[in-house]
Amino acid sequence: MEDQTLRVLMITEGTYPFHWGGVSTWCHLLLSDMAEVDFSLVSIIGDPGAKPRFELPPNVRDFIVVPIWRVREALETRHGLPLVSLIRRKLRTSEAVVKRDFLPFFAPFVSAILESPATGRRNVEQVAQCIHQMHRFFLDHDFDAAMRSRATWDCFRKLVAGRYSALIDHHGYHGARYSLKDVITGMQWLYHWLFPLAQPLPKTDIVHAAMVGECTLVAIAAQREHGAAYMLTEHGIYLRESYLAEATSIGTLFLKVLKLQFAGLMTRLSYQQADLIAPCCDYNQRWELRHGVDPGRLKTIYYGVNTVVFSPADKPAGAPPTVVWLGRINPLKDLHTLLRSAALVHEQRPDIKFLLFGSAAQEDRDYERQIRELHAELRLEGVVEFCGYTSKPQAAFNQGDLVALSSISEAFPFSLLEAMLCARPVVATAVGGVPEEIAGAGIAVEPRDPRAMADAILTIMNDADLRQRLGQNARARALKEFSIRQSSAAHYAAYQTLVAQRDQRTAAVSITSAQPQPAEAERGDPAGGAAHSRRITDLARDIAERIPLPIDAHEVTAVLESIGITDRVAAAKYDHPDAFALGETVYWHLRNTLAVAYPLNMNKHGLVAHPVRAYTVTG
Repeated sequence: MEDQTLRVLMITEGTYPFHWGGVSTWCHLLLSDMAEVDFSLVSIIGDPGAKPRFELPPNVRDFIVVPIWRVREALETRHGLPLVSLIRRKLRTSEAVVKRDFLPFFAPFVSAILESPATGRRNVEQVAQCIHQMHRFFLDHDFDAAMRSRATWDCFRKLVAGRYSALIDHHGYHGARYSLKDVITGMQWLYHWLFPLAQPLPKTDIVHAAMVGECTLVAIAAQREHGAAYMLTEHGIYLRESYLAEATSIGTLFLKVLKLQFAGLMTRLSYQQADLIAPCCDYNQRWELRHGVDPGRLKTIYYGVNTVVFSPADKPAGAPPTVVWLGRINPLKDLHTLLRSAALVHEQRPDIKFLLFGSAAQEDRDYERQIRELHAELRLEGVVEFCGYTSKPQAAFNQGDLVALSSISEAFPFSLLEAMLCARPVVATAVGGVPEEIAGAGIAVEPRDPRAMADAILTIMNDADLRQRLGQNARARALKEFSIRQSSAAHYAAYQTLVAQRDQRTAAVSITSAQPQPAEAERGDPAGGAAHSRRITDLARDIAERIPLPIDAHEVTAVLESIGITDRVAAAKYDHPDAFALGETVYWHLRNTLAVAYPLNMNKHGLVAHPVRAYTVTG
């Protein structure tokens, strides 16, 4: 490959180049800094009317936009294809052709989505082959005619009827039914999920997916169609985020399970079929290893930040001692804790001011109102100032002596990297990859602990030598570990290695869960008497409020992590080795102490439309 330009197909979903955010920033910096690579970009988006927020760098040779929602027909996305070609595809797509050439691959794919873990996992290599064959079918036939055919609908409906009972029994909802509306909605979702497979894909050496999900379908198709090596970068863990999204969903049990089964299948496909999985921080490896990723195909590649834009500058003359926070005003940022810690700091150092830079999205306006009410209740006027959104984060960081982050959930926040390049020490909660990110550059404290955060802030603010030393360490660490050049070099080396190994690729080992879960009949109480402790009972009550319809222990673990229960908290407070073990205990505590009631009203199809879950947690 030394004499040829590397060709990489980058796949994004809901991010670059249409939306701001950490993933988009990572992608833009990477593409812009790798002029020696020719990129093709497939951007999967929800809104066909979205406008790019970034100007693509010149080494992006192909730009393919795939809107999968708010589109009535795949033909609307086939820009540039001759009309005669589209007509021929429609004429070639009869019911007989769909039955003969499409259903043999569609049916096993749907079966894999609906498969109960209790019956064993379908060979994902076979599922990957079905994805590739569906892609090839859609290249020569009409996607809409195939997906809306009577044969395809009948196939999906019969598979649901034959498999859903065993699947839902495995999750503990014995006898739960579904409605015809559920099945129709599920078929509509499947139509949109498969939308990206209807697009021709450019021939490249590497296919690089920025996340699991619909990106996985494109990556699998490109891997098999063109022999491309497959690299996956996980910023957040897709499966974990899917659990969090569905934990409080207001849809039916059928639709929740369908979404999570799809997420699980895409995760298994990605984790087995990817030649390299490159999370943005070591913390993400916990979930990846838990779900069977071969450690030999796992390598953390950290983000890179612009070391020119983000550099130290002196504070404004006469400015008071200042703590800066920058981010979205969002529940995951836990500004309640930050404000309470500011009040505690103020009791000892009334000269210290807090500047909060950021705004709330429309859906977070209620949370912003709560924060401002707490601000008034704690009498923090003149102590904590809401500065609103800033387009110059480097200037914001340089107004402070210290940067704080109080989040209950993070991956590897860009804001801390930027603050470190500005030579600002950090006090942040020990969630996600934050402890490894700020090692030697600040103090990590447990989430939801205002006193611990206040003490850490005071420790640094009261010691000028410590503050200077941590700031210097922060910039030195960021320059060494988190520069754009370092990140780009690591990615380029990974690309070269993958291409060199492409022809020697061996058959993937069939994947299984790193810690398989026995069937319900084989399960006892995984934590013995500890499950009946008051703390576990109280925690189970909390989780019962947060997850109306719990599906499995990993969903509980995802929610536990989202409320700040780290591995260290699980060990120190709940006597469990990590959050996964605690999730197991809480999940089975719920399963063993709940009473399920289903309404008896039947619709005209003889199906219960909306299962209702009601349970109490007892000590």
